Amino acid sequence: MFLFAFLFFYLTEINLVVVGGIISGKTSICSLLLGQENPQPGPKTVNCVKRDGQVRGKRLTVVDTPGWWKDYSLIDTAERIKHELQLSVQHCPPGPHAFILTVEIEKFIERNRSSVDEHLGLFGEKIWEHTIVVFTRGEYLKVRSIEQHIESQGEALKWLLEKCGNRYCVYDKQTKDQNQVIQLLEKIESVVVNNSGRHFELDGTTLREVEEKKRAAQEQANARQLKVEEKKKRLIEGGQVQPLPEIRIVMLGWVCCGKSSAKNVILNKKDHGPLSRTHQCEKHEGSVGDRHVTVVDNPGWWKYFPDHYTPEWVKTELERSVTFGSKAPHALLLVVPADVSFLEAQRKGIQENMKMFGEMVWRNTIVLFTWGDTLGNTRIEEHIESEGEPLRWLVEKCGNRYLFDMSLTT
Repeated sequence: MFLFAFLFFYLTEINLVVVGGIISGKTSICSLLLGQENPQPGPKTVNCVKRDGQVRGKRLTVVDTPGWWKDYSLIDTAERIKHELQLSVQHCPPGPHAFILTVEIEKFIERNRSSVDEHLGLFGEKIWEHTIVVFTRGEYLKVRSIEQHIESQGEALKWLLEKCGNRYCVYDKQTKDQNQVIQLLEKIESVVVNNSGRHFELDGTTLREVEEKKRAAQEQANARQLKVEEKKKRLIEGGQVQPLPEIRIVMLGWVCCGKSSAKNVILNKKDHGPLSRTHQCEKHEGSVGDRHVTVVDNPGWWKYFPDHYTPEWVKTELERSVTFGSKAPHALLLVVPADVSFLEAQRKGIQENMKMFGEMVWRNTIVLFTWGDTLGNTRIEEHIESEGEPLRWLVEKCGNRYLFDMSLTT
């Protein structure tokens, strides 16, 4: 042990990767370690971000990573986010000495444990030997100790801590106590010592496969983007695109996909009320530029279930929405969130629920991607290609008509 501690003393560089759920405090921990100010309000981390600094005479490299929804299974996480997580180890060559897993101080139950287990599983079983848990929002502990909190949470949290060799500390953003930094650095030191100074390496085959998938998605995205731009150019040059004095739109999609928020953005309206499910088709009107725009919002169908699980009242409202006014809609906006996976179950569910409108409906349908702020500098075409055949089928079924806007988030 003395030899390993001696090794750490002479180690000049420490590489870290910070992982965890969305809004779990990853960026704040990076700033804490580097002694840097945390930008407020901080944007979501949507691509890996490498930050460097000097701490205790050592060069510290910290890689911030995109988060996952803490209640979601790995299968619900978009492919591009999985790729970013796995490729994070390449941002601090030859690899990270330790991983910091951020967990908010709040209820940690079985589905949270399962989500962490599945997402860290992207790196292989060896990751646990390099992982430290940092409890964020420590100010909510108040008079309780972290040990009392752990004991109150049950088996899920105990399993996680045991998996990490009971390496954990607490971060309270309201205190300027430097002991927080010292404790975390000591935990990092213990990981380096326990692993004989060895950095973590992702399996080479896995790494090559991820790199190839990302490269292929980028190439396919280039081709799709070029195809769409050429089609748009032909339509404009052919005089087929004419401005309309009035536009009528119907919103479609599954529950909580962002239909109502998209409607508000289109009409430039602010909704200060609480988020709630739409229970009947509702017509909204406004002026956009010199055009009169009518948008019919709709209740959604269930994301994970076939159409025979869609309640009859929802189907009735959907059918009513296309005949809500005296004139038929010009376009149907099919809303799809860009922050989660799109699997065959979602493709099939959309296809089945759209059958009530007839096959010709696809000629007037446009895919509208919401939660665009989770893409960062990733093009929407790369998201389409990385998700694979189900999402490609949908976009092509709509004649390669799709929209994407960072402001269209729920």
